Amino acid sequence: MARLEFALNAKANLDAQKITIGFGFRDNTSGFGINQSLFPYNERTPTPAVLRRPSQHALVAAIGIVARDHPRLSRRPSRVCHPIGS
Repeated sequence: MARLEFALNAKANLDAQKITIGFGFRDNTSGFGINQSLFPYNERTPTPAVLRRPSQHALVAAIGIVARDHPRLSRRPSRVCHPIGS
């Protein structure tokens, strides 16, 4: 009962402020371009985000793995094991 009352109250408040909810925002452009992309990007012929986003994540992951294993870029101690007492 409380959930229904909350939902109805929220809907009434949104209507009073003329705020719409839903996924209609996906039909509009963002108003700014993308400055970094692995694929050529043009606002007129956009590459689907379903292709761009995973490639960007893979690039960031690869950079992170390389940086993790690079001795000058990593803050982790060296992987070289020294025997105790030497």
